[in-house]
Amino acid sequence: MSPRVRHRPATSPMLKLKRLKIHELPRVRSGTEMVFNDGVNVLLGLNGAGKTTLLLLLTYVISGRFEQLRDVRFHIEYEMVDGSDTYCVTVRHNPASQPLRSDQAQTYVELKRFRGERLLDRMTIEAGKLRITRDGATEEFDRHLDLMYPLAIYLVPLDAPTSPVRDVQRLDESIFWLAEVTDQAVFTSIEPYSGALVFASPFEVFIGELLRGREDKDLHRFTADDLPFLRAFTETLGLATATFQFELRGRERVEPHEFWQYKFADFRFRLEKTDGTRLSHHELSFGQQRILAFFYYAAMHPDIIIADELTNGMHHAMIERCLDEIGERQAFMATQSPLLLDHLPTQIVSAADARSIFIICSTLVEDGHEHLSWRNMSDEEATHFFRDLQVGISHVNEILRSRGMW
Repeated sequence: MSPRVRHRPATSPMLKLKRLKIHELPRVRSGTEMVFNDGVNVLLGLNGAGKTTLLLLLTYVISGRFEQLRDVRFHIEYEMVDGSDTYCVTVRHNPASQPLRSDQAQTYVELKRFRGERLLDRMTIEAGKLRITRDGATEEFDRHLDLMYPLAIYLVPLDAPTSPVRDVQRLDESIFWLAEVTDQAVFTSIEPYSGALVFASPFEVFIGELLRGREDKDLHRFTADDLPFLRAFTETLGLATATFQFELRGRERVEPHEFWQYKFADFRFRLEKTDGTRLSHHELSFGQQRILAFFYYAAMHPDIIIADELTNGMHHAMIERCLDEIGERQAFMATQSPLLLDHLPTQIVSAADARSIFIICSTLVEDGHEHLSWRNMSDEEATHFFRDLQVGISHVNEILRSRGMW
């Protein structure tokens, strides 16, 4: 199978994570199962209740990259929908008994692809054997599964129009992510202007798309007319203009092959206020940098957004603009801010919505050990919450607090 990424066509339906069940994972209560809303999902709970841990797990699941769990025993299953296809995935992993001996690890992966109720493909990896069953016929290949690589490389059906996984990152609660994709970022490519990419990070895919078909030159500059996310940021802050640019830092011939490797760096934003004042993104306030990071992040994540404390440092008008930017995407957000919660009523039109939108995170002690507990609202909790919301007297955060769920 080719490891080349299948890029999602602009008109294709968006990927959605529908369900996650955790049979075994360190510190997490066995049997934990959650269903997710197709739109916004909000994680609630005290500090230390595992909200960030769950967000990170969601990035592994959606990306199909489990290298961070290489050294732990885990067993999870989940369901994703991509257009008319449903993917049911099971991953079970026992780490190697000796460090640095990944070949000793035991990993089992099963992926089933359905269209409606009809099973299209079944793919498994066990004991180094990849088996693909399609139309009643089974093919078998020798394939060692390394958790360093995304499942898409191994498990994407050859005739599928898109990959059942998307590489996704977590937008953290600080501005570190913004620094990682500007000041600290380097983009290296052999064919930067052809659009040819192997499975790459969201940043690399985004920059690769910007360079596709462009001329080879030392400086690449883009305006708000070129980049919708930059236009949205400019309008939100009331700026006159904004540009995003980066430089070609070097070309190096790769021997003994006859091709060149290109390195791009110095990614930065240049902004101009209505009074003519010019500044870089480093000179923005914390809240302004946070919303710039969010718009930039959203441009790299066309399907699913995972954000930790999105509202940090933001005015309520900025929060509303962020929710508008999410649009039809699925989003997973952890928050301790009532501002985000109080912008959610338009997303909650039924008790069923309330049940799937909120994930209650807490800790509990069983058999003398503390476990993380993640769950949806119960049917009763969701019914009472929605009834209170319809009355319209209290804000969302007040209802959740009064009912002991936040």
